[in-house]
Amino acid sequence: MIWIKDLIDLLNFIFGVTFTSIALKKSYKILLKNEKNNNGYSHIIMGLSIFGLISSIFQFIFKFHLIIYDGEIIIIIDFFDQILFNRHTNRFIISFYTFLCYSNIAFPTAIVFASYTIMCRNIQLSKEKTIAIIFYVILAGIVTCIPVYIMLDNELPSYIWVKYVELRNFQTLFVSKSSRAISCKAVTYPFILS
Repeated sequence: MIWIKDLIDLLNFIFGVTFTSIALKKSYKILLKNEKNNNGYSHIIMGLSIFGLISSIFQFIFKFHLIIYDGEIIIIIDFFDQILFNRHTNRFIISFYTFLCYSNIAFPTAIVFASYTIMCRNIQLSKEKTIAIIFYVILAGIVTCIPVYIMLDNELPSYIWVKYVELRNFQTLFVSKSSRAISCKAVTYPFILS
């Protein structure tokens, strides 16, 4: 069953790199052709393509497994689970992954907003407006990745991982009983309002 996940990861990488490279090339040609009449829309498309390319490469290199077991949210990253394990590095990688995912979700919204501004309101996007739109997209990614970094502060106790591996017979090419992971409690925290 793990080979299906690996196949999906490989296809995601191949199609992601291929299509974002094509989009980058096309939008760069448009930028060069319409350098004087540039309305910022092409810059936003290029930003989406660049983030998509980085995201495809990053997600292929740093594959991780998200497991919920015994009241714990367990995240284990291939290659960074035994010898290269470092809690702070793993937290950063997972937070950056979250940043890329949410930025990639926010970019189409920015494209729709830019299209609406240009076509419906007949307002050209200045350099400042384009930078502000891209800034808000990046800010959306930052707002979502900071809580992930703060939340994943603990290293998973090895007995919980060994118990999970034995129960589920979970093992991949890189993940085994001796792997190390980061985790957090999968509970809700009540907030008292006074």
